[in-house]
Amino acid sequence: MNDALCQHLNEYLDRALSAVDEAAFVGHLASCPACRRSVEEEEQVRHLLRCAVAELEPAPEGLAEQVGNRVRSSKRRRIVRLTVGMSAAAAVVVAIGVWHVIGQRGADERISVHQPPTPALGAQLDPRKEVEVVVPQSDNVIAVPLETSRPNVTIVWLYPAVSAPGTGAATDSSNNNSERNEP
Repeated sequence: MNDALCQHLNEYLDRALSAVDEAAFVGHLASCPACRRSVEEEEQVRHLLRCAVAELEPAPEGLAEQVGNRVRSSKRRRIVRLTVGMSAAAAVVVAIGVWHVIGQRGADERISVHQPPTPALGAQLDPRKEVEVVVPQSDNVIAVPLETSRPNVTIVWLYPAVSAPGTGAATDSSNNNSERNEP
C-alpha cells in the first residue's frame, strides 16, 4: 500500500474519483492485494450498515412535525418569559420613579417657607428674618446645615429619615430634638 494510487483508496470508496482515475484505481486493485482487501472490508462494513438501517423501524408519521411544533412552542415560551420578565422589571423601575417623585412632592408640600414683605429702601435688614424654613416635628426628616463662606447664608439639606424595619420609627435621633439653631 505504498503506491501513489493507494492514496486514492478513500476517494474510490466514496465514489469521488473521476472516470479516468477510477479506471486507473480498479486496474491498481488487480495488482495490490492490500488495497483489494481494504476495499472488500469497507464494502462489507457499508453493506452491514445499510442492512442495519433497513431493519430499523421507520419514524412514526408526523414525528418530524411534532418535534418542529415543540421547538417552536419552546421558543415562544422563552420569548413570553423574557417579555414578561422585562415588563416586570420596567414596572418596578417606573414604580420606584413614581414613588420617588410622589415622595419628593409630598416632602415639598410639608415644608413651608415664609418670606416677610420686602422692606422699604434704605431700611436695615435683619438676615435672620429674611427666610424662615419650618419643618414640622412630626415629619421624619434629617436636616443637615452646610456652612458657607458668607456669614449670613446657611444652606440646609433635608433628607428623609430611614426607619428601622418593623418599627416605623426613624433611626436618627436628631429629628426628635426640639431645638432650632439660628445663624
